[in-house]
Amino acid sequence: MLKKIIFAGILFTVSVIFIQSCVQSVVDTRETAPTITLLSPLTGDSVKVGKTQISYQAADKVGGTGLDHYDVIVNGEATAYLPDSTEAVEYLPLYLIVSEELLNESIAYAVTVYNKDGDAATSETQTVFVKINTDPPDAPTNLSLTKISANAVNLKWEDNSDNEQYFQVWRKDGANQIYRSIKLLEEETISVDNYDLSPFITYYYKVRAINSYGESDFSNEVNSTGSTAGDTPSNLRAEALGASSVYLTWVDNGTNTLGFILQRLDGGETTWNEVATLPRTPLEYTDEGLIGGTPYQYRIKAYTGTVQSDWSNIASVSTYSTDVPAPQNLEAAFNSSTRHIDVTWNDNTQFEVGTVVQRKTGSSGSWATLGDVDADVTIFIDSGITVENTYFYRARHIATEGFYTQFSNEDSAYVPELPPLAPENLEILKTSNPGEYTLYWEVNSTDEDGLELQRKTGTSGEFVTRVILDPGSLAFSDTVPDTNEIYWYRIRAFRDSDFSDFSNEVSTAGGTGNIMPPTSLVGEVVEGEVKVNLSWQDNSDNELLFEVERKADFTGSAWTRIAVIEANSTSYQDAEGSGIYRGEGFWYRVRAKNTQGVSGYSNEYLVEIPF
Repeated sequence: MLKKIIFAGILFTVSVIFIQSCVQSVVDTRETAPTITLLSPLTGDSVKVGKTQISYQAADKVGGTGLDHYDVIVNGEATAYLPDSTEAVEYLPLYLIVSEELLNESIAYAVTVYNKDGDAATSETQTVFVKINTDPPDAPTNLSLTKISANAVNLKWEDNSDNEQYFQVWRKDGANQIYRSIKLLEEETISVDNYDLSPFITYYYKVRAINSYGESDFSNEVNSTGSTAGDTPSNLRAEALGASSVYLTWVDNGTNTLGFILQRLDGGETTWNEVATLPRTPLEYTDEGLIGGTPYQYRIKAYTGTVQSDWSNIASVSTYSTDVPAPQNLEAAFNSSTRHIDVTWNDNTQFEVGTVVQRKTGSSGSWATLGDVDADVTIFIDSGITVENTYFYRARHIATEGFYTQFSNEDSAYVPELPPLAPENLEILKTSNPGEYTLYWEVNSTDEDGLELQRKTGTSGEFVTRVILDPGSLAFSDTVPDTNEIYWYRIRAFRDSDFSDFSNEVSTAGGTGNIMPPTSLVGEVVEGEVKVNLSWQDNSDNELLFEVERKADFTGSAWTRIAVIEANSTSYQDAEGSGIYRGEGFWYRVRAKNTQGVSGYSNEYLVEIPF
């Protein structure tokens, strides 16, 4: 038979074997799933609107790997409860949370427990009646005070009740004065500022919650002068940076800390020695001048005026046998072309496997690791920046022995608000529709509000806005008013009233510079010779040269540049020896060129050279 027993709060099931006339086989009847029993509230009990703690007993199966989490099921809806790293799963606080919508009704609830193997068990369902909560609120806790200025403070606390109607803030002005209520705050408030204070008076504060059934106890008391032993620094960490230095960090838990006292215990000694008296920030310190291969211990405490906290935890560390030089001459500079910050440094060692870069925003920010680069790389590009911020940078090597070196010097870079980057590589393509052209470009910015495409008529015309396009647009089709005119285009990006530079200019004549193409190209064979005289009309006054191109009049022939001639030229002679010969036809075309680009081509002209 099975028999259940409770030992040390854990429910076990044992198998009891009866021997009859002969020996019988034993059947393994151990539990194959966790168990859970509800102790309160139980069927017939009443619960309040709000939060009611559930009392229970739970245990894993014999030989199981442990409990994992719980589900509290109310009227078929489950709420999961998972432990944090400090909570024992067997005693995890569980709550029955009931809203006012269920007031004066009966509800059914149960709890399911899960173990780490994925096995589960559900308690028996209990039916309880919901009544109004007539208890006073629970007291607020962890009241803290932060000075905003010499004449103002901020108070903050934890709200532990779900049935308060108000919070009441009390203050006394000096240690020998009487507390009085100074503020009444609405429910769920957790912070308030208090202004118009005297810098020469110590103010004391406490807070309580109130509802129509009474007041809670008061919170802890805080004052505007300084720390207590409860403001002890925590999480002190020590990291050896080679043989001769140790890097220390800690957490400041005080609200009015003025500074810290750091002590060190050298290897083999029993007396703590003061290393340094440090300001409130930064919360880091590098202890230098140490001995390689030596164990050290550190502790730190905070002080405010004549009040000192308890000592922090002790951080132990041993130095390495050698030092590795840190990065040197670190510089940070904003690159207006790429809109990034370039961080560079000098690498003076071969004993590193990489370099780690840290950044903080503003002089009072906290350092955080930004990224790392491989050995011998001496630049890091920071693209995760926002305008009108100043960023500070520092770096350190990762030594081949596995430790970090000391930090480099620090440098900063300011990110100004600049106009968007200009679009590039504007191109134009004639479509099959009369007078229609498609324009293409590349967008270089990610922060523009839009793009402005401009057009002008002829070389001497003025550019005017043709269209405003959405940010990120990459193309636009335009139909020109007069197919006998040449039109020019350019484009720029904008953000608010800030405009980028313009892109390059293109024309409907096919050019990419602000230059007109030659026209009226003609060619004539010199009688009896293998020579062709070419002439054209020069329509521009800003070319630097002309390019003459030719191709043979048969399928598959390609255009080839045969001559580059000086500006203002209007003729050229193509002679035998350059690739022309009797009995064949040859096509010619010409275009102008300057520093901004090239014009469109002239008309094409065919010349037949007879035998």
